[in-house]
Amino acid sequence: MSFIGLNGEIERIDESRKSLKETLTGEKGEILKINKSLDYLGKREVIDKYKLEYRKKISEDGLIHSKEKAFEFAEPITNRLIIHKCHKYDHKTETCRNYYEKYCLKYFIASVNATLPWSPLSVNFSVSHEHNNSETDSRESSTTYDVEDHVRSIIKITSISPTVKFKQAVEKALESSDSFSELKKITEKFGEYVILEMKLGGKAINIKRSSTIAQQKTNVKSSNVEVKLNTNNIVGGEFSSSYVHGVNGSCSLQEALTHFKIFGGNKNKYKKDDLNEWEDSLSDSSKWEIISFDKIEPIFSILDE
Repeated sequence: MSFIGLNGEIERIDESRKSLKETLTGEKGEILKINKSLDYLGKREVIDKYKLEYRKKISEDGLIHSKEKAFEFAEPITNRLIIHKCHKYDHKTETCRNYYEKYCLKYFIASVNATLPWSPLSVNFSVSHEHNNSETDSRESSTTYDVEDHVRSIIKITSISPTVKFKQAVEKALESSDSFSELKKITEKFGEYVILEMKLGGKAINIKRSSTIAQQKTNVKSSNVEVKLNTNNIVGGEFSSSYVHGVNGSCSLQEALTHFKIFGGNKNKYKKDDLNEWEDSLSDSSKWEIISFDKIEPIFSILDE
């Protein structure tokens, strides 16, 4: 925060030589302009903007704020909330993979044997048939998250007090015959978790989803015929034949989809191949968002013993 006079911004060294009244009013008693730095965050501003006195609960949309205020900052706030300015960059990549395979096998074997021992012509006749039909379906998918964190401030809560309303609700629940159900209702109303440390700034997430579908089929048919002839076990003959036919086939399909999620900064200035303009927009603290929860505690752990 700085003071702007008729001749421009008042330097820090000049501020220290004047009283607050002189700094605010100038030589002729006029009210001077107070200029707030873009990256400056006031403690009450942080508490209200990011709802630090409200707790979090898990929903299908992620963490959301509770409807009722569960905690409050006792005055003075100075030693209860620490705002640390920083300029950090963190990049990480993580891939999740899933694989599914279905294998189906159909196998058929048939054989016939015939012998005529009472005939002058002894005949031994055999036929076998085999049919092998297999099919394999496989599906593989992967999701890769490429995450870039641009940290501009770290918020730490060192001391926070439960509201009277929250304490009374807990005391009443503990005196109930069904304390578990009553405490569950409290978490639905006041939230489940308290965030004691978080990072502010901007986050860019590149999400790439890819999938591969493959199918392979094998169809094999084979048959065998064998005939043996004997006449009074003196003259004989033998005949046999076999047949094999196979068909193999396979096909595959691949697809990929990429999209982005942006938190904080001026989203209109985000470009996939050039983050400079979007990153520059993070110099304005009004565009910072919560990009990381680093210390989370159950809501009841903050209560007095």
